[in-house]
Amino acid sequence: PQDDSEVDGLIIKAESAMQQVKESGKNHFLFYERTMSDKTHRQLAIKNAILFGLQQGEFYFVLQPQATIHDKKIVGVELLLRWQSASLGRVSPAEFIPVAERFGLIKEIDHWVMENAFKIVKQWRLDKMPDLTFAINLSAALYEDKELINILSNHLERYAVPSNMIELELTEGMALYNPDAALKTIDALKELGCCLALDDFGTGYSSMSYLQKFNLDKIKIDKSFVDNLQGGSKRQQAIVKSIIDMANTLGMRSIAEGVETQLQWQLLAQLGCDEVQGYFFSKPVSVTEFYNLVSQSQMNNEK
Repeated sequence: PQDDSEVDGLIIKAESAMQQVKESGKNHFLFYERTMSDKTHRQLAIKNAILFGLQQGEFYFVLQPQATIHDKKIVGVELLLRWQSASLGRVSPAEFIPVAERFGLIKEIDHWVMENAFKIVKQWRLDKMPDLTFAINLSAALYEDKELINILSNHLERYAVPSNMIELELTEGMALYNPDAALKTIDALKELGCCLALDDFGTGYSSMSYLQKFNLDKIKIDKSFVDNLQGGSKRQQAIVKSIIDMANTLGMRSIAEGVETQLQWQLLAQLGCDEVQGYFFSKPVSVTEFYNLVSQSQMNNEK
């Protein structure tokens, strides 16, 4: 009774507690706390601002270069989604993506991501810049959509973009939640000619029997493994080495995420990693800054 004097208020707060239980794994109970309402209000504010933000150009990309580990040549770039909301300020993807998924707005974000990513790649080609792979992150909902292949085919044709310049990233959880369905999707995407990367590798429970069936091009070593390399632990280095060796055995390239120090770079080179991305080479930059970075890198390689 102390939580509210009205029935409607009690129900709303009970639902806030129930939602918190669902998000923390179900199968238990929680009493309502004021912070739950604060969280609910924040989520509703984000939900209401997402569509406005998409319509008003508040979303944008920053680009993080991917470079070969031995000669520091830029061979790819990951397009990272950002949002500067007029009403909420800067909102992290870690916050707005779950809200979009919860309230059924994730496909609108997927549509924006694909449309604007292809515009960037098309302009890149028109400007006669070097061929790179552009890594795009799409939601699990779109990978499960039967129209994904048609949507991608239409974008490739409409923007006249070679399919091998598009790299799609699947998380380990997405691939292994329904591995048989993932296998069909991966095969269909490969038929289109797109590159495929398995993101956040090692953070879940990979099944080797399925992994060897997936026709992937690249395995991304999660930042948590890279962070642990610096401690000098032979155990941690052995884990990373096993991931790299497995990628090589399966005919895939390996790329380490979140490389922030020279020591991490050197250790990954010694372990045989192919590519890296992270602040040590370059922080995520604007599209204009990325043009300048690639042009400068190209000039250095020609010297």
